[in-house]
Amino acid sequence: MRRHLLSCLSGLVFSAVAAADISDLRELSSGGQAAIFIGFDNAPELLASRINGRVIELELTGQRAGSRRIEAAGGQWIRAIEAVPSETGQLIRIELPDGADGLEILPTESGYRLSWVSIAAEVDTVYIPDVPAAEMSVSTASAESSPSYPAAPQAEEIASAEAANASPGNDTCSQAASAVETDPWDIDALTRHAECLLEAGQAEQATVLLERVIAFEPGRFDAVIALAEAHVARGDVNAARALYEQAANVAETDGQAVAARARARSLAN
Repeated sequence: MRRHLLSCLSGLVFSAVAAADISDLRELSSGGQAAIFIGFDNAPELLASRINGRVIELELTGQRAGSRRIEAAGGQWIRAIEAVPSETGQLIRIELPDGADGLEILPTESGYRLSWVSIAAEVDTVYIPDVPAAEMSVSTASAESSPSYPAAPQAEEIASAEAANASPGNDTCSQAASAVETDPWDIDALTRHAECLLEAGQAEQATVLLERVIAFEPGRFDAVIALAEAHVARGDVNAARALYEQAANVAETDGQAVAARARARSLAN
């Protein structure tokens, strides 16, 4: 099963994943209805659910997981998700771009499928009084003389720009960038894309993507190593050294651990 990703808002999380922690988050196609799947390492029991404005709250039992707040990287149905320890286990807060109604929750073997009707916020009608023609002309002139500023780039435009700058002529990098545009929560694609950005000298952009990866999968060796290299490129040696030590702790082989610790020692000299 392909894994997906949310981007971190509150910093990196390097502790081991708790037994009831979120392990998968996906948006689903559901005939125009908002739908997501939340997977857990050990699916907890759902005690209660409610809609509070633009937030869906789930009260869960089971082993308490650590506090986490992570933001969707270009998601359509959700903006962020927050897990907070509670007396019964944990509280999951799902922040939405719009209101919600008709929440339905279907338990599965490894988590829960949620679906709801997305309700766009209503725009209040603003009363505009009649303005004399003379005043209208002055207002129009003022508007025309006001400087215009370009609109802020949207997430899709940023992704397209990153795709264009990733590594010209490199098929692997182009494919990774395209995959991130198609599915911003694909961990493998995000890691490859970040490595390409790093090779292209774009350490700042690479750092952002790699922090997203590690926020959701702290034990991913290649992402931790790449993030360490990004910090080296940015001149933050202390952060890089700590990341190399972290990589050594999550290494899958002794060779990886030895290489990571050797790199950490080289930065200390």
